[in-house]
Amino acid sequence: MSAAQDVPKTLTYRTGRAGLQMVFQLPDGETGGKADGYSNTLGAAVDFKTGPGAYVMVPGSKTDDVYTVVHGAEPAPLPGWVAELARTAVPGTGGSAVAGRLEGSHLSDLLSLAVDDPARGNNWLAAVAGHYAADTWKFAPPRGWSWYSDMARAANSASADPIGEADLLKTMRSIWDAEARQHEQAEAEAVENQAAALLDEMLTLDDLAAIPPARPVLKGYLYRGTVARMYGASGSMKSFLALDVAIHVANGWDWYGHRVEAGPVVYIVAVGAAGVWKRGAAWQQHHGKKIGPNLKFLPRPVQVTGPEWDALVAACERLRSGSRATSSGTPKRPPDLFRRS
Repeated sequence: MSAAQDVPKTLTYRTGRAGLQMVFQLPDGETGGKADGYSNTLGAAVDFKTGPGAYVMVPGSKTDDVYTVVHGAEPAPLPGWVAELARTAVPGTGGSAVAGRLEGSHLSDLLSLAVDDPARGNNWLAAVAGHYAADTWKFAPPRGWSWYSDMARAANSASADPIGEADLLKTMRSIWDAEARQHEQAEAEAVENQAAALLDEMLTLDDLAAIPPARPVLKGYLYRGTVARMYGASGSMKSFLALDVAIHVANGWDWYGHRVEAGPVVYIVAVGAAGVWKRGAAWQQHHGKKIGPNLKFLPRPVQVTGPEWDALVAACERLRSGSRATSSGTPKRPPDLFRRS
């Protein structure tokens, strides 16, 4: 990319090999990839990932080091000049490199050069120092100048013709100051973004009065848009009580004098899934009623962070709307959890 081109602030990650990933929104109606004429590259050492089947690693992932967030903004719209470049680039010429440093210069590649390689000059040292300066901010608290300078000095001393002390210190200080300014700017922008988001969430008393009252699912206990927890000692029959509530809501039966709003219920059985059907069968036998199809059981735990939870929410939305489409396009019959095999 050219420095003269306009690149809006957007969600940006630093990769485990000290490269950068910038995240943009595709224009409305586009799915990316070959369908929209996009190549997989913007030029030498700059990949362009989009379309079905494309994926990238995100913060939390680890290669040589852990991926981190550099700029936590919302993804900006894809700049037009980037889209045009992606449609005219030669496919398959991409690669990964560290922006602003020696082309293709992963730290491991730089350090693997022979000690007498003529490429081990001031530019080489600046590239190595750039990696180490960036690495200092990946830890909490940051590793600081002492660690950074020790690593850069060790790399320099391993060369057959090391840089002199004055030039070494000047290079290290220049790289360090630039990285520190970038980090401070990113932190300041993150604080400003969070402050703006908090201001948007603040309400006046009149705003609060305009909020509709929560609709009861089980009057006096469960309300739409809220989270409720049930506490009790081990063996106090918490799971039976939760199942009893779920059955009443799913079937629209008042629960011990408390009105319910009928609707589909998903009961996540995080542990003891094998015994669920026994409890359901016992409930039916005791009450002389049949548990209807509005109560669904998911016989395994679900991670509450990440895409699995989002998928669960989407599945629940489908249940509420009556849609049960699967990848094959045919309805899928749920297992009968209360039938002996």
